[in-house]
Formats: sequence, structure tokens, C-alpha cells
Amino acid sequence: MTISAIKGVPFYDRAFDEMIERKTAEEALRESEERFGAVFENKGIAIIIVEEDTTVSLVNGEAVKLTGYTKGEIEGKISWRDFVFEGYNPSAVPGSYEIRIFKKNGSIKDCIATSSIIPGTKKYVVSLLDVTGQRQLEKEIARLDRLNMVGEMAASIGHEIRNPMTAVRGFLQLLAEKKECTGYRVYFDLMIEELDRSNSIVTEFLSLARQRPADKKLSNINSIIKNLLPLVLSDAIKNCMAVDVEQGEIPLIYIDENEIKQIILNLVRNGLEAMSPGGRMIISTYREGESVILSLKDQGPGIVPDVLEKLGTPFFSTKEKGTGLGLMVSYSLAARNNAKIEIETGTGGTIFRVRFIAGEKLNV
Repeated sequence: MTISAIKGVPFYDRAFDEMIERKTAEEALRESEERFGAVFENKGIAIIIVEEDTTVSLVNGEAVKLTGYTKGEIEGKISWRDFVFEGYNPSAVPGSYEIRIFKKNGSIKDCIATSSIIPGTKKYVVSLLDVTGQRQLEKEIARLDRLNMVGEMAASIGHEIRNPMTAVRGFLQLLAEKKECTGYRVYFDLMIEELDRSNSIVTEFLSLARQRPADKKLSNINSIIKNLLPLVLSDAIKNCMAVDVEQGEIPLIYIDENEIKQIILNLVRNGLEAMSPGGRMIISTYREGESVILSLKDQGPGIVPDVLEKLGTPFFSTKEKGTGLGLMVSYSLAARNNAKIEIETGTGGTIFRVRFIAGEKLNV
């Protein structure tokens, strides 16, 4: 029998008080955990808890979206280094840094990472702010600046270069026909070939320098592809490749037909050159929301990240005799027709999408 009081004095039950204190502490801990969980999940940015050995112990929903992995695939099973570019260790350099994340599907995200140690532990909390869109916008602005610079330079010197080249080419042809020069014919042909290549570069320069307004009219991209198909098939057959066309129901849009033809030919030839004999290219059109999409998919090896970042840069080319201006011209012509070029690439091939943005009137 427990004595609860002696001569009217309440008995002090220490065990009972300890139980109350423990319950209170547990309740406070539970509330604290709930508050932490609410902040952790609803912060609006990706948050990752990293152990001292760089193992990821906890991620929130935003981090799952950012990386493309599930919680089960990440927590306790994957290292920070497995999906972050080498060179950044949150435990070694607390602070804010710009990093690049490899998503599960192989795509890359640019992020600002901010890390700090969790007091009393050897764990680090890392927040990741996705700035991919901002970096892409900065690159687009830089690319347009280069386009303007190259266009201005082309307008200044293009014709002055082309005129003497035409004269030199003509005299080389005359000399090549002379009997006493027969033994040097191979050299004349080589010089003429190089002059023609230089002339093609100048021509691409001049196309960048066009300041005339685009000759836009209501046109159907399907009709443009149909007219170009014999030329495209000729290029493909010559290289032992195939081309399929999948045309969807799309509205008429305001475009310059000649400029769109040039974009299609540039992208088709790039795709064919990226494939081995037996490869197949798919040209398709479809409507996506208020935009019309022209898609060109090849079966090449894909574009590595370092090259992908430089596409559209003047004189950058992976081809032995490439000028590095074809894609740059395509970007410029797309912009003139209120369109933008998007690229999706992987080991199975590359897709170039020309998206005609819903700023132009669509004739439904």
C-alpha cells in the first residue's frame, strides 16, 4: 500500500514528476520535430542533410524533384558526390557556391548551394537553389550579343572580301585551262575549292548581317517540308541513311518561308553528319499548346555537355571542315521568325526542336 500523505503533508512522488517532465520533453520534441518537418518540406527550395562521409541522410520533396531520384533511392544509399560535379564538398567548404547537379536522367541543373554545419553534430545542411533558367537566359543574351557583333562585322567587310575572291577565282579558272599549266591542274582545283569554301563562310556571314525585315506570310511548315523533301532524301540516300516524316495537324503561322527552309536544311544536314550509315532521322511537326513545333531527331551519339554549351558560338565546330556558323545562322533566323531552338540530347540521339512561340497569330 502506497502512503500518499503523512499527517496531512502530501507525499512527494519523484518518479511521477520525472514521468511528467519526460512526457513534457517528449511533447516539446515532437512539436519541435513537426515544426522542423514543416519548414524542411515547405521551404520552397531543395534541402539535403549530408553526413560527414558525404552520405545523404535526408532530403525534402524539392530535392527529390531537383535530382530526379526518389527518397528511397537517395536517403542513406547515395553519396553527395554521386550527383554533384566534382570539386565541391559541403563539409570541407561551408558557405555558398555555384555547382552543377546531375539528374537521374542525365540532364544537368545549375544551382547555388549553401551549406552550414548543424550545431552539435557532424552533419551539414545544404540548400540548393535552381538557377538553370537564369543561366540559360544569360547564355542566350551572350549568344545574341555575339550574333550582333558578327553581323555588324559581316556587314562591314563581307562584300569587300567577296569581290577580290571572285576575281582571283576567275583568273585561276582561266590559268587552269592553259596548256602550259596542265601539270598544275590539281593545284588550281585545290585553290578554287578553298576559295569556294571561304566564299561560303562569307555568305553565311552576310546572312547574319541582313537587316531587312523578314518576308513573313501565313504559311504551313508541312508544305515547306514537303517541298524540301526531295533534296533532304537525296542527301540521306547519298550517305546510306533514311529520313521519316511525321506531320501533325498544325495551323498556319506567320513566317519567312525561305528562312525556315534554311533552318531545316542546316539542322537536317547537321543530323545526317552526326549519324553513321544506316541511321534514321525523323522530321515531325505538331502543335503544343499555342506553339507549333518542328522537331528533327537523329540517331547520333548525342552531344557531350562541354560541346552542348558552345553550340551556336562563332567558328566552333566539331566537323573537320565545319565553319561553326551554320547553327549560329539558324538561331538568328529562328529569332527573326519569333521562334527559338531547343535541344534535347542523350546517348540515343539528339532532338532539335524549333518552337514557334505563341506571340505570332496562329490561324486555327
